[in-house]
Amino acid sequence: MNFTMFEFGFSYNIMMGVACFIIWNSEKDETIKKKAFIFYAIQLALNFSWSIFFFYFQNPAAAFVIIILMLIFIAISTFWFNKISPLAAWLLLPYICWVSFASVLNFEIWRLN
Repeated sequence: MNFTMFEFGFSYNIMMGVACFIIWNSEKDETIKKKAFIFYAIQLALNFSWSIFFFYFQNPAAAFVIIILMLIFIAISTFWFNKISPLAAWLLLPYICWVSFASVLNFEIWRLN
């Protein structure tokens, strides 16, 4: 069975949403949850800005810096999600894999241009 890019993107967005829902509804300490959501929000903002720099400004160098920062903040988010719910952390794994792959593509586009 082969997945299209739309199906893959849709499924990892669903998993990200479920992970957030698990964290939101957790009975864990609010301070830990707040830290998790702050890092999660930062990586979402980086994700949004990456699209603008890569597609609108067509600046793969700046986009590469952003996507590396995004990977760092996804990893930090996963770390904090794991402290609250290992399942929520595991649900971010496809997202980490996808962004890692996109990082390689971004780098190669930058290198070849």
